[in-house]
Amino acid sequence: MDFKRVIKIIIVLVLCLVLYKNCLKKESYYVKRLPANARVIEEFNWNEGFLPDYTYFLKAEISKEGFSDYVNKLEMNLHYEDRVYSDNIGVVEVRPMFEEVKEWWDVSMKPTDTLLYVWQKGTEINIAKFKEGKLYLYAMKY
Repeated sequence: MDFKRVIKIIIVLVLCLVLYKNCLKKESYYVKRLPANARVIEEFNWNEGFLPDYTYFLKAEISKEGFSDYVNKLEMNLHYEDRVYSDNIGVVEVRPMFEEVKEWWDVSMKPTDTLLYVWQKGTEINIAKFKEGKLYLYAMKY
């Protein structure tokens, strides 16, 4: 085997490795924005495939300061009961309908809860809560 052919094979292998690490194993938008010292405990993502709809759940260990930085990074604001949202989306009670999530989603998220943080635009909404050193994030687009 000549030297040029070996170099080409090595370049192809390196490109495959880079593509695998950067494209196929991409972290979610929400995980990428976690502080470096946060640790993902569970993550669940569902989408229709051909439609842009999705449902996403994330549970992570995080400090109170890290949570504050995280909701600021995601441009989330504190929810209050009479807050008006566009598209009449509002804040709904978050109750996982997927069996995989029911096993680990151990927090209540109701519109009457205090300390819920929300970002909403059109038919997308993100809701976050901090409880006992953990971030609970729910994101949805319909």
